[in-house]
Amino acid sequence: MVISIIVADRYKGRRVKTSLEVAGSERRLATDTEVALFRITQEALHNVEKHSKATEAAIRLKFTQKKVRLTVFDNGRGFESPHN
Repeated sequence: MVISIIVADRYKGRRVKTSLEVAGSERRLATDTEVALFRITQEALHNVEKHSKATEAAIRLKFTQKKVRLTVFDNGRGFESPHN
């Protein structure tokens, strides 16, 4: 999957050590879905580097029969979101 390219190439040797974990049976997705996951991952990792002061980030892709879930974790500082 294209997300592995981000981790292997773009974030190799950067300040934030980045790992990728894939669970379930990986499969090709619709092109628009793969592009969306790629862009979301790019932006999430950019935000980790820019704002969180993290030293590690983990990307997890979980494939189920009908869904795929992308989760990005880091060990940086968080923030409080306003409550409505």
